[in-house]
Amino acid sequence: MKNKFFVILLSAAVGISSVFSTEVLAAAKSYLYTSKKPVSKKTIYVGGGSVKLKYNINGRTKGIKGTWKSDNAGRIKVSKNGTCKAVGNGKATVSFTYRFGRKTYTLKCKFTAETKAEEVSLLNSANTTDEVTVESGTDYKFKAKIKPVEEAVEINSKIKSTDKVFYQLFADEDCTQKTKLGTIDSIGVFSAGEKAGTLYVRASAKKTKKAEDDVVSDVIKVNITEAKTDDEADKNKDKKEEVPNAGKLQPAKIELSSNAVIRDLNGQNSVFFADVYYKIFDGNGKEITGSPNIVNSRFTVTWKGNSIQMNELGEPGKVTLILPANTPNVPTPIGTSGELKISYKNTNNSEITDTKTVSVVPPSFITDAEFKGVYRCVYSTTNAAISYETVLDKDVIKLKNGDEIKDFGSYAMMNNLPDSYYLLIKATDNYGNNINSTGIRDFKLNVDVTGSAIISLDTVLENGVEVKESIRPITVDGVSYLTYPLRAGKVKTGEMNITIQGGTIRKVIKKMITDGSSLKAFFITGSTTYVGQDNIIPFVLYTSSGTAIKEYGEVLYYLGIADQDPLGVGTVTLFPDSKVLSSAKGSTFSIRRNPTTKEAEIHYMPNFNVLMNNNVIQDYGTDEITVLKGYGPDLERKIPIVVSKMRQ
Repeated sequence: MKNKFFVILLSAAVGISSVFSTEVLAAAKSYLYTSKKPVSKKTIYVGGGSVKLKYNINGRTKGIKGTWKSDNAGRIKVSKNGTCKAVGNGKATVSFTYRFGRKTYTLKCKFTAETKAEEVSLLNSANTTDEVTVESGTDYKFKAKIKPVEEAVEINSKIKSTDKVFYQLFADEDCTQKTKLGTIDSIGVFSAGEKAGTLYVRASAKKTKKAEDDVVSDVIKVNITEAKTDDEADKNKDKKEEVPNAGKLQPAKIELSSNAVIRDLNGQNSVFFADVYYKIFDGNGKEITGSPNIVNSRFTVTWKGNSIQMNELGEPGKVTLILPANTPNVPTPIGTSGELKISYKNTNNSEITDTKTVSVVPPSFITDAEFKGVYRCVYSTTNAAISYETVLDKDVIKLKNGDEIKDFGSYAMMNNLPDSYYLLIKATDNYGNNINSTGIRDFKLNVDVTGSAIISLDTVLENGVEVKESIRPITVDGVSYLTYPLRAGKVKTGEMNITIQGGTIRKVIKKMITDGSSLKAFFITGSTTYVGQDNIIPFVLYTSSGTAIKEYGEVLYYLGIADQDPLGVGTVTLFPDSKVLSSAKGSTFSIRRNPTTKEAEIHYMPNFNVLMNNNVIQDYGTDEITVLKGYGPDLERKIPIVVSKMRQ
C-alpha cells in the first residue's frame, strides 16, 4: 500500500465579508525586496522610474549567483542586476533563479505595468469644445480622448494610457459645486433633467473614480432648455439644425489600398473577384468609413477607365473588381495591375478623390484579431432609431445572470432586432486591411464562444443550411467589425470563453458573468475526520446574494485569482504565504478544476518537514493553516491540522 499524506482539520468554519485581492508571493526565509520589506507584487509605470529588485536568501543579500528574467519583455524589462523597467502595459513576472545546495530555487515578483495620462480632452457630438444646448428630458453624447505621458510615448510610440475617463457635472465653471440638473454615465451620455438651467461637463483621467482629479479637461457648457410643445415642434420640424463646424464632420479624405485581394484562386463562373479596400476620414481626421451617413449612390468608381458599381452587401470600405478568367497565357490575374479611381460627392457638392495603381495580389490571411466587445441592439421608441449598447468589453461588464438574449433573425443581412446580442471582432489581414466581410468562414478565421454562462454563437441560414459565420457588419464610431450573433437564451452565472484563431493568431479571452454580487463568506469546513484520499480540503463560498459558489471559474473570480494558462488546464497554485491560504511550515495549496463536476477543489500539499523530527520521518506531524492573512483580527484565522503519513 502506497504512502500518502492525509489531513485532519481540528477547527471548523472560518467566515469573511470582504473581496479578496490577488496572490502575494513572499517566501518566509527567502524573498525579493526593494527597500527593506519583502515585495511580491508591484505597480510600475511606463515612462516612470525603474525599480531595483534585490534578494534576501536566508539573510544573505550579496554574493549569490543567479539569473534575472522577465516572462514578458514586451511589458517589463529586467537587467542583469535586477533593475526593472516598464515598456508596455500589462502584467509580467520577474524572477530570480539561483542554486542553493543541490537544488534550484526561484523568487518571483509580479508586476503590473501601467501608463499615466498626460492630457484628456472633452468633445461634444460635433467633435468641438463649443457649448451645447439640449432640451430637458433628452440625452446628449460627449466623448473624451486620453493622451499618454510623453515619457511613455518615447519608449513605446503605440502606448496607450491605462487611466480611465470619468465624466463629471458641475454647477459652476470652476468645478467647485455639484449639480442636480442632470446625470452623465460612464460612456459620456448626458441625461438632462426636467428643469431648465446651465451646467458644465468635465472629463477626468485617472485610475479609479475616487482618485484625485490631477488630469482634467476643459469644461463644456451645457444649456438645458424647456422641452418644446407639440405646436413649437411642428413649426420647426422643417428647419435644419446648424451644427458648429459642420464642414469638419463631412467626408474630407479618402484613401485607397494599392492591393486588389483575390478571394479565391479557383475563380467562380469564369471570373475572379478581387477586393480593394478604402478608408474615409472626416475633417478632424476621424475614420467614418462605416458611418450611416456615407451613401453608396454618392460614389463614383472607375477601373481602367470603366465605371463599376459599389458593393451592396453592407460591407463598407470595399470595392470589388470582377476580373476575367481563362485569359490566354494568364492562368490567374495575380500580378496584373490597373488604375482605380474612387470619388465621393458630399451633400454640398464638394468632392473627395483618390487614384491608385492597384496590383492584383493573392488571397489574404488574418494576422491580427481583437475582441471589441459584446453589443446589444437597442430600439429607441422616441425616434424609432436602432443603436448598439456595449454590454461587455475589456472595461465594461454589464452582461449579467438573467439577461435574456433575443433571436437575431437567422439571416446574414439581419442585425437590427431589439435585444439581440452580437460579438464584434476587429480583424486585420496581411495587407493591413480591416476585414468585416459577411460570411467569413472557419478556414480564414474561427470564432467561438463556450463556457458555463450558456452563451454561444448562433448559426446563419444560408441556402437552407445552418452555418456559423459572420453576418452584416455592425459599425461603432465609424469602424465596421466582423459581427457574430449570439444564440437566443438566458445568460447564467459562469465563465464565458471567447476563442479567436486563424492565420497566424490564436487568442482566448476569458470573462466571468455574475449576478453583480460580491464575496460574502469563505468557509473552510470539516471536523476531526480525514479530509479525503487526495488531501482535498472541503470549503464553501457564499456571495452577498446568498448564492453558494463551487464552479471553478467562479471560485477564482470571487477569490480574485486568475488562471493564467491560456489552454485552461484548470490548476492554480497558491504560493507560500498566500493571503487566501498559507501554511506555517511552507506547505502549499492548489485550486483545481474537477474534470467531471467542473467544480473547484482545494488541494493541500505538505512540505517534507511536516513529518520530519530529528531528521527522521514520523507517522504523524502537525501544521497550521492561515486563512486571510493580514485581513485583521476579525478575519484572519489559524487552523491547526494533523498530517498522517500512512493511509488509514
